[in-house]
Amino acid sequence: MLVVHLALTPLAGSPIRIVDALIRHTEIKAKLVVLQTNAYGNRTFSGGIDWQTNREEAMEVLHNANIVHLHHFFDLDRNPFGIDLSQECHRARFVRQFHTHPLTLADGDVQRARQIVKSAIPQLVIAQYHERFYPHARIVPNIVPLADELHSPMPREGTDPVVFFAPTVDHSAWSVTLGSTRWETKGARETETLLRQVVNACGKGRIAVRRNIPHEQCLREKQASDIVIDEMVTGSFHLTSLEALAQGLPTFAYLDSRSLETLSELTGTYTNPWLNFRLEEAEGPLIELIRDVQLRREIGAFSRIWMEKYYNDRELVNHYLRAYEDLLERPESFHKPRFSTSSGRQLFLAQRRDDLVWEKRKTRIAAENSFSHVKLNGLEAVVENKIGAMPNWIKAPVHDLLKKYTSVRVDEIQALEKRLEAAERLLEFASADETNRWLYQNRLERMDATLDVFDETRREFHLDRYRFAAQGVKGKRVLDCACGTGYGSRMLREAGGAASVVGVDIERKAIEYANKNHRVDATSFICSSGDCLALPNASVDVVTSFETLEHVPDDVALVEEFHRVLRPDGILIISTPNQWPLAGAPHHVREYDRASFIKTLDEKFACVELYNQNSGSDTPLNRDQQAGIVSTTPENENLAECYLAVCRRR
Repeated sequence: MLVVHLALTPLAGSPIRIVDALIRHTEIKAKLVVLQTNAYGNRTFSGGIDWQTNREEAMEVLHNANIVHLHHFFDLDRNPFGIDLSQECHRARFVRQFHTHPLTLADGDVQRARQIVKSAIPQLVIAQYHERFYPHARIVPNIVPLADELHSPMPREGTDPVVFFAPTVDHSAWSVTLGSTRWETKGARETETLLRQVVNACGKGRIAVRRNIPHEQCLREKQASDIVIDEMVTGSFHLTSLEALAQGLPTFAYLDSRSLETLSELTGTYTNPWLNFRLEEAEGPLIELIRDVQLRREIGAFSRIWMEKYYNDRELVNHYLRAYEDLLERPESFHKPRFSTSSGRQLFLAQRRDDLVWEKRKTRIAAENSFSHVKLNGLEAVVENKIGAMPNWIKAPVHDLLKKYTSVRVDEIQALEKRLEAAERLLEFASADETNRWLYQNRLERMDATLDVFDETRREFHLDRYRFAAQGVKGKRVLDCACGTGYGSRMLREAGGAASVVGVDIERKAIEYANKNHRVDATSFICSSGDCLALPNASVDVVTSFETLEHVPDDVALVEEFHRVLRPDGILIISTPNQWPLAGAPHHVREYDRASFIKTLDEKFACVELYNQNSGSDTPLNRDQQAGIVSTTPENENLAECYLAVCRRR
């Protein structure tokens, strides 16, 4: 029997693992054909026939297929592959497998989602949160190859535990954007904030947050970590935590009632190896695990044992084998629903019950994060509602009374007043609209240096780079890569006199903010990855890229793209921190010193000028230097907080 799996994207590697398990553990011949193997950018997954480059091979296996296993929903006759599957695969039976919410597949169209759910083709669905939305689908597992080297435990070394987190989306934990569902809000930002708080409280541990990297690299880094975070918001687990459990790692996730029931139905056991905590409950358990190496080892060992006993790919692949046998011999068995949508009780237990729990959590957390608790520049300033709501003509006498009748010094009262004023300005800014709220929530990574709601020293540090670059862009076509909120791109156009400026950033919300607040004549903003720029060869005169190199998975690819889009006489102005430790910069993937910075650029660019930039702040990274940009010399090269290079193409 030949089963051909057909997918529009690699789907996080799920289809290829099913195919590999069928080949390894059954008599079935299986193949995978993928329309867009590079659909996730740098998040690459190996395996399968690439439709774009091997169409003849793909068509041959489709012609010979006994079963065509469709992943997600697309029409048989009109689909992105551009072929009529019912004609080309006339010998085959079809089965369709779902990996996500029907509304996501339907781009938010409720009527279309209903049509997808009621598709006449026999259905399978991953036995995670998705199953509750497909009553007519048979549940099947995500496969994890336990015998594979990358899915096996490895010895742990060192005393500084690594907490690994690889979010696929950056949505807030509690916001649902238009056309999406709550299942896509995995709480990346809130989880990162929690992890920073936990590591600070422990005084030990490192955070490894990984985005947009190849799957194999992600597996290796996860395997070398000590604790893994799946997600603790929605109520489901994902393939990433199955991988971590196979690697023998303590793994945090929140599984709601329905997810636990479905897992039990699939595995035949009521035990589960996850550290099952919601995001708002996880701080204490995380602290305990970071501090207790023996506890981590015991929990990790149990994780692997549980996977071998209850989630062994040799046994779980039989769910697919039985589905194929029924498809060929007993197709009517697919027509019986697992639960009735006409039964209020069954529908409530399948869907509404856990939605209500999520909505209650959302309301409670919104109240806790209301104006009475404001996080400002990484420190928590607690503003009591009674004083915060007072008009200024009442606040002044209150502070006078404090000065007169308490032992608090006048300078302490003034400091408190300044913090209250700053908090009120920031609250007013964050309340204005959604893009401002996004910027406030992500203020440790993103900023608009033109706004006084941000720390002045930090603002000047960022503005100085653009002031420096603006001196050399008059009349030039400029690419500002990793432009963030766009204020620097605007400076290059208005203050620098650039002929045109294109700002590029990988964060969609940053581009929305830039378009709203900083788009001026002859500027444009594009949401794109820096290593795959939608610009022609030799199309710009100057590339500016500040504090980008240390964030990207492939710094060589980024530098090569800069070389490609620059004209032969073009200039690159680029900066990076000097030896900022990764433990204190969770969004960095590597650190540079002067030598490694120049070496990374050297193949494509000659460094014409090199400068030290310092913020003048009281942090150790500033190395007790005054704020400003000065030429790098042998005497001062180790004193740079950041390096700033002006380079020409080789």
